[in-house]
Amino acid sequence: MTTKFMKMLTKANFACGVATLTELSAAGITKHYIRELCKKGILTRLEHGVYRIETIREFDKRAVIAKALPEAVFCMSDSLYIY
Repeated sequence: MTTKFMKMLTKANFACGVATLTELSAAGITKHYIRELCKKGILTRLEHGVYRIETIREFDKRAVIAKALPEAVFCMSDSLYIY
């Protein structure tokens, strides 16, 4: 079953390498399997409801902030990068 979820955890589905619990649930990954993927080292819990996908090498801390705080306001080059 893990290989099925590994196929979903690609850069095509999660471009920034970070996913929220809502996005993972929408992709069909239950909380049980999220815990299993964390135990296997495929996902890393960054904070409540935000996970890093270890198989995607591109990772940016600004993406974590944007996912964790959707109401946050970014300025200048950061906002352009996130857009």
